[in-house]
Amino acid sequence: INIKTLQLKIYYDRSLFIEAGLVTDSFRHLLSKLEKTAASVIFESYKNFINYYSMLIKAKEKMKKENVFELLQTLKKKKVTQERNWLKKKANELLK
Repeated sequence: INIKTLQLKIYYDRSLFIEAGLVTDSFRHLLSKLEKTAASVIFESYKNFINYYSMLIKAKEKMKKENVFELLQTLKKKKVTQERNWLKKKANELLK
């Protein structure tokens, strides 16, 4: 799981959106298999990461600041998220 997270971060930084989409789908599939065996908090934190990562990719692709604001507001509400600080950092970079 950590390798997929790292892959997604690299693809984001290099603007490789197609590859990011493929790994995101693969990650979602992996999480669906692990849902019954993983601790619920861990599962939820990775599920949230994938959802917020997808929002971040869309915001970067379309360069819409309202998508970035929506992501930042959501991140404030949901505390259980893998790579939360990284997501916030990248979202804030899009606002500059």
